[in-house]
Amino acid sequence: GMTNIRDGDLMEAVVLGDVRLILAEWVPFGENSISAMSINLGALDRCRSGMFTAMVDKEPSATILNVPPGLTHVRVLDYDLLHHVNVEAEINYPEDDGIVQVEFFGIHVSTRGNVVFGLAVDSIMTRDKDAVSIDLLTRMAVDVVQDSSTILEDLMSQHQRELIDALHQGHANKRRKFAVYLAANIDPFFATSSQYLDRGDHENEIAQIIGQMRFAKDLSGNHFLFMGTIGVLLVGARAHQYDAFLVPYANLQAMMVSADTVFARFNHIFEMLDAAMDLVQHTDTTPFNVEQVQYLMSRSAQEINLLALVISHLMEAADRALMPPEPHDDVGIALFAALRCRQWQASVVARAVSLRALMDDAERKVGYLKRFATMVNKHGLYKQVVMTGVNTARMVLNVRSKFDSAIQYWKLQTLLAALFMVKLFDGYRWGSNYCTVLPLEREVVRVINRNDIVFSYADPPNRVFSDNCPWINPIQNMVGDMPFVFLGATVALALILTIFWDKMSYLIWKRSRKMFNSHINHWLGRFGDENMHGRISHRVDLDKLQVFIDEA
Repeated sequence: GMTNIRDGDLMEAVVLGDVRLILAEWVPFGENSISAMSINLGALDRCRSGMFTAMVDKEPSATILNVPPGLTHVRVLDYDLLHHVNVEAEINYPEDDGIVQVEFFGIHVSTRGNVVFGLAVDSIMTRDKDAVSIDLLTRMAVDVVQDSSTILEDLMSQHQRELIDALHQGHANKRRKFAVYLAANIDPFFATSSQYLDRGDHENEIAQIIGQMRFAKDLSGNHFLFMGTIGVLLVGARAHQYDAFLVPYANLQAMMVSADTVFARFNHIFEMLDAAMDLVQHTDTTPFNVEQVQYLMSRSAQEINLLALVISHLMEAADRALMPPEPHDDVGIALFAALRCRQWQASVVARAVSLRALMDDAERKVGYLKRFATMVNKHGLYKQVVMTGVNTARMVLNVRSKFDSAIQYWKLQTLLAALFMVKLFDGYRWGSNYCTVLPLEREVVRVINRNDIVFSYADPPNRVFSDNCPWINPIQNMVGDMPFVFLGATVALALILTIFWDKMSYLIWKRSRKMFNSHINHWLGRFGDENMHGRISHRVDLDKLQVFIDEA
């Protein structure tokens, strides 16, 4: 086969032989989840094997299922319907052209949430199992961590996938796992483990697979134990016999890794709640903050509910954690003392209790934020109502001002019309408009109206008569005798008419605002209240209805 490693010239400071790799992680499981997984894997069937994928078949009645390349062939080895299930999984994920990769995993899933992946390294590229470079082992471990996450995702339920995705913020396929390496021999072989801690090439290469070195311990019988932040390396001729001691320790370390993840999620939740608190205090200047606050509160409450379920499973798993068996030889006794599983169990329980306290604090903060947001919403609603009232009052004042202005304009127009009429009459009096007038002299006696009334004047000063406007003659007689009285009477009549029409128009407008439709008033007066109008009600008095029909 081919390889996609670019730096082919690898530096080999440490070489391991006959390596076995154990990966441990903790996933929220329970009796119901284990039972459902066993049934889904076909543990109760006669043929306990099949191809599995996390993809959901949206057309179950169809004869063809199209899935992307990459299936997991699972064979059930043994199971207990309420406690555990052990399977063997073959990886069939696509690789680059020319690359051949054969992977078989042994997977153990328990009701406590302990998930253990185990495999034996047979060969990597041109190296067989007796001389495996740590550099190549590191590259293989990265691939195994990703493939194991994908395998477990195919086997878990949708609810568990949602929990894992929420814990790791959408990067569940890159979640951390605790690694245990068991090697039968090591090259170069030193007399003591401290010689490997040289702060040089040897320590750096070992740190590639187990993380930052915590300590190294010499076990009896040329067995070495190297403790790191992400893994453990046990080297010795009988190293494969002590997996029963290292697997419980790996499970406890996996719980510690999950506790770190949960704690990081709580930090993110508190950041969201603090951001929501800052936003809710500035809703007056930025009204759109209300929607963001509601989103942050709902998102925080959802994640708190998920974390509460995870913490409850974690506390139960820590209380029921398995401990290593009683050692009987020198290597086992030294290894049992170095692992200190009881102390780690107590640490996991203490961290779970602390996480529960954080959860209670987050729930109280969400409750306080909800009450504060409700108060802010009510205050904002009150302000909107007040502003609506103020705007309505301004509109009413504006309409009233326009109405008063219209009344004043109408009064002014009426007064101008009256003055125009007076001016018009005055023009007719002096003979300057429309009508043909002639001076009425002493000697002239003529018939000036249709009734043949003869007007003769002994001494008519400034008098006129008109043939085509006979109505001027009696008026100009009065105007000529009492000009100021006629002018005053005309102005007084115009003012009286103006004031009368102003009051009457106001009364008509006021009454029109209080009027309802006649059928509504009739219904309210005879058959019920306003809420019953337009409905069929059994409370209508039939006698009153009959009287109403008779009257109609």
